[in-house]
Amino acid sequence: MRIILAVLAVYHALAIPLRYIFAWLLPAKPVALGVMPLAKLPEATVLTAILFSIIQVILLLNAFWQLWIVLSRFENGRFFSKEIVQRIRRVGWFLLIVAPVQFAGVLIGIATFSLSHRHIMWSAITSHAVANIPTGLLICGLLALLVAAAFDQAVKMQHEARLTI
Repeated sequence: MRIILAVLAVYHALAIPLRYIFAWLLPAKPVALGVMPLAKLPEATVLTAILFSIIQVILLLNAFWQLWIVLSRFENGRFFSKEIVQRIRRVGWFLLIVAPVQFAGVLIGIATFSLSHRHIMWSAITSHAVANIPTGLLICGLLALLVAAAFDQAVKMQHEARLTI
């Protein structure tokens, strides 16, 4: 399980910012990278995309690190503790923070592109904004907070059970 988590962490740490950097440096292959031809975009737009992708990577790596520690505690047989609850809660908050950062990056990128062409493309902003709402991150973050609340209840019940014996 931890190997899968490590592979996902490395993938996100490398793939998110590097695809923008490579698309900027290799403008002939943007479709293969899944991004627009960045050489045609203004530098402010490209730098905004890179900056927001680096922020996303930092937050996601923090979430993966917290999950790594939780899984190591599970392997040691420690399922219900305050530390586990705190770490799962942190995962939820990191995922919930990544979602608006990703969304803001898309909106700021579109806005800087629009302003560089001296007109605001409202249709592009609304269509890209709706298409890029990170619902998966929001759902995973809320589920992590729900699991943390359930584990917190289990820790309290375990503590009460120890007191009654």
